[in-house]
Amino acid sequence: MSMQYAPVVPRQTYHTGGSGPSSSGVTSSSIDSMQENLSAVPVLKVMRLQSPELGQPSSGSVDQQSLLNSSLMLPDSFGVIHIGETFTAYLGALNVSKDLPIRRLTVTAQLQTPSRRWPLHSALDASNNAGGIDVTPGGGLDAIVSRSLEEVGQHILRVEVGYSSNGPKTLRKFYRFNVSSPLNIRERTMRAGDASCFVSIAVANAANAGSSGGGAVFF
Repeated sequence: MSMQYAPVVPRQTYHTGGSGPSSSGVTSSSIDSMQENLSAVPVLKVMRLQSPELGQPSSGSVDQQSLLNSSLMLPDSFGVIHIGETFTAYLGALNVSKDLPIRRLTVTAQLQTPSRRWPLHSALDASNNAGGIDVTPGGGLDAIVSRSLEEVGQHILRVEVGYSSNGPKTLRKFYRFNVSSPLNIRERTMRAGDASCFVSIAVANAANAGSSGGGAVFF
């Protein structure tokens, strides 16, 4: 799932008269200062990684060998996910502007489960804590985050991108996905007098109902 944002420059009207301050109280020096503090709007792209050994780079600066770039189309779904798997996602914040940098860029993520919210750590934690990194036009930052899935139900990957453009700005995106159990387990207990009992357990493969090995019974 990918979302793209076009760079937005705040639109303001200035009235100047001669070389003195304008009637609105905005001087040419303050206009220059505002323009110097302008930032491009980052483009956020998120993809689930199912095979981490594909040779993608670790977290850091996006370069020509990066798995993500501004023209890559990403899947609009995380696919089937089962409890017990490790959920791994690749996050990319890109600067598609040709002339403006992104100032003080940060990328953080959390995984919200049915019971609580978990922070997802990455190699960008140090730069995030330091206030972010300036990213030149055409560059970007990326991060790999992961978390073992221990609960069944709806999960939400919450990604936040921060940057500075005449003040702090924030982009937040939420990616919902469901975690299911790959097995259906049924238990049956039968007593045989006071001294013994029999337990029957049926295990069915819920991940693929059409599989030939879809069930087994143990005594």
